Amino acid sequence: MASTNNAASSRVVSYSVDSEDKILGVGDAWGEFAASNGEGDRLKPDSVVGKTLWDFVRGQTLVELYRDIFGRVRDTGRPVRFDCRCDSPNFQRRMEMTVAHLGRGRLQLTSRTLSVIKQEKPLVAHAYDVGLSVLKRCSLCNLYELQCGDWTDASTAVECDAVMDQQGRVQIAWTVCPPCRKDLVAMGTPTD
Repeated sequence: MASTNNAASSRVVSYSVDSEDKILGVGDAWGEFAASNGEGDRLKPDSVVGKTLWDFVRGQTLVELYRDIFGRVRDTGRPVRFDCRCDSPNFQRRMEMTVAHLGRGRLQLTSRTLSVIKQEKPLVAHAYDVGLSVLKRCSLCNLYELQCGDWTDASTAVECDAVMDQQGRVQIAWTVCPPCRKDLVAMGTPTD
């Protein structure tokens, strides 16, 4: 994999939600980022504003963890920051997300791209809630669970567990791996 050091590696994507988690607005980089993920038509700024954020988050486990984080931020008024991944078929992106309270239950979510690595072999994955030969993918770190229970990168998972169908596609079930879950839960634990 080759690393890229261009404007995309310092991109900041932001959006805000109201007290019911409906999207109030998106930042200037939203449209370009959605397009770079192959979602430009579906995720145009005017098509997401006013909709619940949960329509766009994959996996019930991640929804529950984000709701917990949102509750903590709203209750304490203190921002929460954590690392995550937001990959596209062509790029692996490491990001840092910050959830900050804006008052009256509103939140600002800001994702700053830390690094971008071009995938030598694009990965085409299709998400399914259930199915046979499903590969579990962590929504935060984007590692995949092997049948033995270990978590690894996409190419290793596909090679080891032979989960591709005849068209070269992978069925994905979104979840949160144990280390990421532990890290997120620990954010709610007071350290003082």
